[in-house]
Amino acid sequence: HCTVIVGDEPIGAPLVRNPQCVIAMNLPSADKYEPLLKPGGLLVYDDTLVRRALVRDDIRGIAVPAHDIAMRHGSQRLVNVAMLGALLAARPVVELAAIESALRVHLPARHAALLEPNIA
Repeated sequence: HCTVIVGDEPIGAPLVRNPQCVIAMNLPSADKYEPLLKPGGLLVYDDTLVRRALVRDDIRGIAVPAHDIAMRHGSQRLVNVAMLGALLAARPVVELAAIESALRVHLPARHAALLEPNIA
């Protein structure tokens, strides 16, 4: 599991007890983080690996065919950005331009061929 905190202000504590949004890349992550979501929270999950209905009715779930999307763009390595795109479409917590800029700066040269598909 990996926790990422996104914000415009300095992050005081890197521990997230009750997140507003969760991207669940697999079933163990969905099982672990769904109960922790704040009421009204958002669970974005890869429907290839999470093949169950949400347990809670006080959160919103978005099933994303992330593996299919990634493979249509040429690589399974694009799954994470497909999931991030789904989250940002539902809750624009970060501008897409910031994501594109971060990819351009931090994507290693050996993965340069993945830049344009990641942005698409």
